[in-house]
Amino acid sequence: MTFYAGGDKWLLVTISKGKRPSTKTRPFPGKAAQMSPMILLVDEDRLLREVLQEYLAARGYALDAAENNIEALRLLEPGKYGLALIGQGMKQESGLKLLKEIRKLDRDMVCVIMTSYTNLHDIFKNLEDERTDYLLKPFQLSELHNMVKKYLP
Repeated sequence: MTFYAGGDKWLLVTISKGKRPSTKTRPFPGKAAQMSPMILLVDEDRLLREVLQEYLAARGYALDAAENNIEALRLLEPGKYGLALIGQGMKQESGLKLLKEIRKLDRDMVCVIMTSYTNLHDIFKNLEDERTDYLLKPFQLSELHNMVKKYLP
């Protein structure tokens, strides 16, 4: 592991034998460092977005929510989010299309596709690395929390 400091953030570079180096940007220790990395939540279901936002915020996670891919891409900045929770069954564009766009902009962000059993075949084709996962709908809030804890501190 190597740390590079710059401005109010530090960069962690992890190099593992036989794997590509990965990088993560984090704030310096202090008040800002006590917060978990941000979550990007994307789902067209307004009620689901509100429930998940409230639930995760109550557990100390900061998040932004978007109704569709266009809003999500407006919010997206490389290094801003540690995790994206993406609804697969959106009407305008699929969550898998958003996943591909996110990968172009931020290779290190973990993406969790929230999907139903009927979409599993498409999801499995896109689980290309350890930074992509899925959560089956309907799910319990505790399942969501466990998934978030799996990828974020």
